[in-house]
Amino acid sequence: MGQNYSFEVGFRAEDTAQVISTLVSMLTPEQQSRLQQLLPWQAAIQVRGRLLDQPNSAPFSVNIGIQGYELDSRIEPTHDSYCLCLYIPLNKRQKHEIGDFFIRDHLVRDHLDKEYLVLGCLWSTLVVGQDYGLLRMTAATSNLSYLLIHEPIYEWFRQHLSPPSLFVLLDTEAVKNSILSPIETEIQQIAEEDYTIMPPKPYSWTISPDHYVPAVLEQITAPSPNHPNCDLRPS
Repeated sequence: MGQNYSFEVGFRAEDTAQVISTLVSMLTPEQQSRLQQLLPWQAAIQVRGRLLDQPNSAPFSVNIGIQGYELDSRIEPTHDSYCLCLYIPLNKRQKHEIGDFFIRDHLVRDHLDKEYLVLGCLWSTLVVGQDYGLLRMTAATSNLSYLLIHEPIYEWFRQHLSPPSLFVLLDTEAVKNSILSPIETEIQQIAEEDYTIMPPKPYSWTISPDHYVPAVLEQITAPSPNHPNCDLRPS
């Protein structure tokens, strides 16, 4: 079975527009052009549901996707995954560090002869609740998953999205996940089924960011007293 590693970005709902604007700037020129026409952000759909493990709890709403951005034609219309491609500048040292064999089929040059790594397809989902949002970008193949774990790749991703994010996480399907921002640490893999919303049919199950993001923040090591502004816990 192949590997499907992911980047996860947790953020405050009020920062959704900034997160999406930053994400758009990280994509290939073609995808940038398409998505810039859809800003400011509006959700594709809003669904109400209950947590999967609490079927008798009060229902709540989540906003899913980007209005106007077409889904892959092979996916059901209710699915929220977009095939996005990151556009990462690489120098010779970074190319050598990753390994030419793994990136040679993903390299392109712009009109200034600058070399970029086109990292995709990353199946990307966006879910925004009342208080928090979650962006998840999952590598479509094992080869792409291999690229995500290299420092030039994840450092570039982290630098772009922290801030405006509360955390940037690398999920390697292991017992522990790597927190890349706001500090570098590891946390236990979180059982997603505990934070999954069960909307009415025909919509698919999806993560509840208002439950999942605080669970991740709870595991992140408390900040140093010398850096009180880094406290991410909800007030």
